[in-house]
Amino acid sequence: MLFITAMSFQILLKTSLQIKVLNRLGSTVSGVEVKLYGNKDDYNAGKNQIGETQLTDKKGTVLFKDLKPVPYYVSAVKGKLNNYGEAELTDTLSAGRRNKVVIIIN
Repeated sequence: MLFITAMSFQILLKTSLQIKVLNRLGSTVSGVEVKLYGNKDDYNAGKNQIGETQLTDKKGTVLFKDLKPVPYYVSAVKGKLNNYGEAELTDTLSAGRRNKVVIIIN
């Protein structure tokens, strides 16, 4: 007999962050460069990025995997559109889950 408790199952899952990028009209935006940073200073300086830069797909989403359960600063840029000054910091991620956030770029 095999028993898997909710706690042991959660440990097997890796913490990830799915980001959906929308424009101010609520439409998804593809081709947005999305970067993660561990603190505000790195975010402001554009250095020490967490993982690789990702581009949103046709559904406006990216997925960052194997993250620590901490808050992250998010940079989302496409041409003159960006999220600077708004929706820059996530909540602390829940460990062992796919965390989801929506970012609006203006």
